Amino acid sequence: MAYATRPVVLAVDQGTTNTKAVLVAADGTVLTTRAAPVGLSHPRPGWVEQDGDQLWSSVEQAVAGALAAAGPVQVVGLALSTQRESVLAWSRRTGRPLGPVLGWQDQRTDDQWASRVEETTPLVRPRTGLQVDAMFSAPKMDWLLQSLGAHPPDDICLGTIDSWLVWCLTGGAEHLSEAGNAARTLLFDIRELVWSPPLLDLFGVPAASLPAVRASDAGFGSTRGLAGVPDGTPILAVLADSHAALLGQGCTEPGSGKATYGTGTSVMTPDTAYVDRDSPVATTLAWVRSSPSSESVRSSPSCESVRSSPGCESVRSSPGEDSRIGTPTYAREGNIVSSGSALAWTAALLGLPGSAELVTLAASVPDRGGVTLVPAFSGLAAPHWNRRMQASLSGLTGGSGPAQVARAAVDAVAQQVCDVVEVVDGDGTPLTVLRADGGATAAPLLMQTQADLLGRPVEVAEVAEVSAVGAAALAWSVLGTAPTWVADRGPGRTYEPRVSEDERAARRAAWRQEVRWSSTRPAAR
Repeated sequence: MAYATRPVVLAVDQGTTNTKAVLVAADGTVLTTRAAPVGLSHPRPGWVEQDGDQLWSSVEQAVAGALAAAGPVQVVGLALSTQRESVLAWSRRTGRPLGPVLGWQDQRTDDQWASRVEETTPLVRPRTGLQVDAMFSAPKMDWLLQSLGAHPPDDICLGTIDSWLVWCLTGGAEHLSEAGNAARTLLFDIRELVWSPPLLDLFGVPAASLPAVRASDAGFGSTRGLAGVPDGTPILAVLADSHAALLGQGCTEPGSGKATYGTGTSVMTPDTAYVDRDSPVATTLAWVRSSPSSESVRSSPSCESVRSSPGCESVRSSPGEDSRIGTPTYAREGNIVSSGSALAWTAALLGLPGSAELVTLAASVPDRGGVTLVPAFSGLAAPHWNRRMQASLSGLTGGSGPAQVARAAVDAVAQQVCDVVEVVDGDGTPLTVLRADGGATAAPLLMQTQADLLGRPVEVAEVAEVSAVGAAALAWSVLGTAPTWVADRGPGRTYEPRVSEDERAARRAAWRQEVRWSSTRPAAR
């Protein structure tokens, strides 16, 4: 049967600084991409906020732009890839936000919870694979609930960004969260795949305010009121952005790993099973696939019109009463707080328009000339977990100039990735290659520096929209079309190490020394 229009999955990738809408065909072809910016505000030092309404508006803008540019297509389903630990509260009655989105970088809860890490670790880590840190969602949820005071508890919905977007996309019909996103809250038991009562009690979060959790491919309702998309179009799959990139990069076996370079950097590799490790690199859920008992035949207006499309007759419905929502795939992950943001900060410091100009300046000199930037603007996360550490710029001499400072910023991004990879290598299956995606991968200097400091190849993704493509791949698999193009698609560029092992070891040792110095020096007054 010939189609008058080409079937596509509409993948929405909602990130920290922008939202992308990507139309992906069944063979993996990216037909068009459009983006809309989202803002960040810093009302106090260490506070990072966004506006929930603006996040939703950015989705609408990006979707409208992508559909307008695509020509004749038929959206057979949606897929979401979203920033993770950021949270907001909204009214169940009105559907409007009850306050700001607290961004994943927000540190306002650090003073309250940092002193309780040792006390809470035996309760939190075995259930979540994580340790208590201001980056994760539960401390932010506790803060939001406290800020709402006497607001009627039964009117409060809490959720991460995936939950908020599903609510908006379905016109308030669904309050749902995907398991991989739920796993980043400090409230979700990644062994049992349920909200954990002891953790809910620890953080003072009522279960009634939280969304129901579904497997990544279990179906998340259908659209209502999204311009350009017929009402009733199924939301087929949802993934956290870093997890979607792992899938989009074809990293499904231990020994393969990826780094997503954004505002921060996520370094992730699949794990064979859940292991309660005493490690500074977390264990988390990569995704959860629906169990056989949670599948049923379901029709939708979109499916009716593409009935001959393979698998469209068996779109997964919501899970039944099975105590397990599906089959989990686990991963090891290290989160770096300042990578792209470190480049942007240094560019601003040097009076440059942006990160691209910074990297160009850095490439004008052969090395950093002894200058080191430790970009601990909100401390360092994995594997150091010292959020009280202060940033430092050291090694400056009379011969240092802007180019050496720029080169130090590039080095700092790559060094932090190496810190995580070294822990992963020591804990289990070493990474044989690192696959890279995200905006900063457009900079050859950064990617070559990464390969040199790792001492192994770095493969840069062929497509820029890896997270969106990973989410779309999962959605197409729900429709019965095996996305073999994920594994078949080769790297766009491969960077091989060019420095000797002695030089690599010396550069790594110098970095470690600077990090130790930054972690022990007295606090600024």
